[in-house]
Amino acid sequence: MSASQPSAGTFRSLVDAFAHLRVPLPEGGTPLADPADIAARLRRELRAAIHQHAGNDRWCELMQRMREAAEDGAHEYRLLRFPSADCTDGGHAIRQHEPAWSATLTGEAADLYRHWEQELQPLGFRIVARALEDVGGLPGDIGLFIAWS
Repeated sequence: MSASQPSAGTFRSLVDAFAHLRVPLPEGGTPLADPADIAARLRRELRAAIHQHAGNDRWCELMQRMREAAEDGAHEYRLLRFPSADCTDGGHAIRQHEPAWSATLTGEAADLYRHWEQELQPLGFRIVARALEDVGGLPGDIGLFIAWS
């Protein structure tokens, strides 16, 4: 891991910079720096860091979408939507918020989780899985989200 690799704090700073662009200052208030300049600088730095460290095209694309979500004020981004049947327990551990829910992941969801665990968790990112719908009392599709708040 390099010091220039984007962290969750970098994404939080981007959210803050873009939020300031939308919030007018009180009368007579002057910013120490132009929020538009800060946002543009953060966007450039984050784009360069993503391309340098994302590792592959899929993660580069996901990190770019995370950056765009942060610019829109979001504090998380859905990495993947998949059927609960893809979990070894049909999504029950995720629905019940069990601590070992990640052990039930398979396929692409498991791959994304491992990448988060090895590369992004040390940088302050969190990963969350949620049942996105309820189908006849059972979990429907599952969403795997990365969060920087």
